[in-house]
Amino acid sequence: PYPVSLACFFSERLLDVIVIGLLASFTVTIFDDYDVFVLITFTVILVFLMLIRSTLILRLLNYFASLTNAHWLRHLFIHSTTLLQTAQQFLRWHLLMVGISLGLLAWAIQGLAFYFIVFKLGLEISLLAAMGIYAISLLAGAVSFIPGGVGTTELVMGVLISLLGAEPAIAVAAPLISRLSTLWFAVVLGLGATTILSLRKPIVET
Repeated sequence: PYPVSLACFFSERLLDVIVIGLLASFTVTIFDDYDVFVLITFTVILVFLMLIRSTLILRLLNYFASLTNAHWLRHLFIHSTTLLQTAQQFLRWHLLMVGISLGLLAWAIQGLAFYFIVFKLGLEISLLAAMGIYAISLLAGAVSFIPGGVGTTELVMGVLISLLGAEPAIAVAAPLISRLSTLWFAVVLGLGATTILSLRKPIVET
């Protein structure tokens, strides 16, 4: 059912935001001006997570569903309740911790790739700084609401490494290489997998 599918997608995206927020906190070690940004991000995530896990929103949705006479609006509230109830199952504390641990591993590897790129291009920064820059650039891209954060993420990434002394050529090349080897590489893999699956003949059960 699509409410369950949406709940899976919502939960996975929320875990990504939490993990990227954790990695972005590394930026505080080199850019003191960003500590307020990271603090606000964590506060918003924590409050939002507590609201999602509470029964208050469920009661409010059920209450609004009982008040409205519009058929489509009532169904919207009911489906939203189902979505939230399913998401709460995915966001139980033990599953949340496992998801955050796996997310930290996955996104840290991408941060490591960014560190390797800037290091090979001749910019000497610490691994934690590279991971922090990568993560905070992803957050900026997410805030822009542009699909994939295309443009915004690369711009913030380039500006931040420029502040650390990167030459203009490196500030342009590093974000582009990083995004080609992570975001667009994953997009190509997904398109390839989707194409292969669409060409397969359906299995007919006998």
